This record gives sequence, C-alpha cells and structure tokens, in this order.
Amino acid sequence: MKRRDFIKSSLALYALGSYLPTALLGSKNRFSYRNSNIDSDKIVILIKMNGGNDGLNTLIPFQNSSYYQERPAIAISSEQSLPITDTLAFHPALENWQTFFEQQKLAIIQGVGYADGNLSHFRSSDIWDTGSNEDIELTTGWLGRLLELEYPGFPDNAPEHPLAIQYNSANLLEFKTETSNTGLYLYDPDTMYSIISGNYIDNLNSDIPETYGGDELAFIRELDHMSFNYSQIISEAAQNAPNTIMNYPNTNIGQQFKITARLIAGG
Repeated sequence: MKRRDFIKSSLALYALGSYLPTALLGSKNRFSYRNSNIDSDKIVILIKMNGGNDGLNTLIPFQNSSYYQERPAIAISSEQSLPITDTLAFHPALENWQTFFEQQKLAIIQGVGYADGNLSHFRSSDIWDTGSNEDIELTTGWLGRLLELEYPGFPDNAPEHPLAIQYNSANLLEFKTETSNTGLYLYDPDTMYSIISGNYIDNLNSDIPETYGGDELAFIRELDHMSFNYSQIISEAAQNAPNTIMNYPNTNIGQQFKITARLIAGG
C-alpha cells in the first residue's frame, strides 16, 4: 500500500481521564476528484481530545500580568515555564515541544473557535465536530464532507484503499456524511483481518434475486467485499513494517500511535 494512498483517521482519547480520538489523514489519492495534479507522501495525524486541557497553562502568556492576577493558585511562574517567544512559553512538562518548536517541527494556531461559546459540553462538541457555529446544527462532520468532495457517492465508488481509519469508535460524527461514514473502525490490524476473513464469503458476483430485497443484498455484499479488501490491505501494511526500537507507552493512545506507525512504515 502506497503511503500517498493511505488516508487515515485514527481515534484515541486520553485527556482529563477520558480517551481521545486520534485521526491520521494521508494525502490525496492520485485519482482524487479535486486537485488531481497534487501527489504527496505527507501524512496528518489528528488527535481529538474529549474534554480539554488548560490552554493558558499549556501556552503560557508569561509576560502578561493579568495571567498571574486572575489565576494566583494555578499560574505557572515565568521561571518554571519554557519560553518560545518573547511573550509565550510552554508548560514545564512540554520540554520536547519546545525542542520541536525550535527545530520548526511544531506550529501553534491560537484563538481557534467560534464567537459565542456554548456552555453545553455536548452541543459544543457537535459544533466542533461538524465545523459549524452556534446558530447552525449539522448532522455531517467536517472530515466526512471533505472526503465526500474527494470521492462523491462513497461508498458506491469506494477507492482501493480506506478513506479514513478511526480508533475507539465506529460512529464519530466528524466522519459522517448524509449517507455514510467515511471512517473505517480499527481495533488492531491482526484482529480486524482475523474476524473479517473468518466470516467472509466471496459471493460478490453471485446472482441477485429479483425481489424487494435484491438491491439491499447487493449493497451488503459490496460492503462485505470492501471490508475484506480493506482488512487485507491494512493487515499487509502492518506485517510489512520493519522492526523498530521505539518504545510506546502502554496506554490507550500510546498503543494506537504504535499501530499508526506500523501502518505508515509498512505502506
């Protein structure tokens, strides 16, 4: 599997006692509906935090007196913080981030959001997941709509490789379109292939009965066939990955990053 064909979204949650979705998106397939002249090996990993971190103690305005006045008990002192500009610094636990930032391997976008923050956790999550605002309620996700532009009519015109892969949940709003879910749920490559291949029957080209259920049966067979092919591709990518000395933490998100690295290296 070529890296440029592997568009993935992986999900892991691990924030404030929660688990957090991780999404890995590869570059466009060269047969993409849009921008078909663009070909790249770049891969994007998205981590969605269900909950949230303390933004002001992550990226600290250590020269701003209001920061210390408004949070006297939890503010990080300028001596403890890790400066990255004349006015901003990282939390002392983020020393690796400071190094990446200095090496121009890390960028930060501040002030991302919508005008009037909704105080409901659930409604606010929907706003973020759909890419809408507080006045508009959508049932499709921002990633789902993006991938639908690349592959209109999915899954009827499903590409050879998965559009997206997600961990922890098979029903993420981000990947939903009006008619489908563009994210393929993955627990781990070996388990996925074992379960699907053990129950797969290659009957895609078998006769379809001329009954009310004929179209539904054909659709189910197509999904079954696509699931088998995708599980085989993912399993082969994981098996082809070279051995690594990298140690990943034995946490939910740590193991998902391990799987993600295997799939990228094996592709």
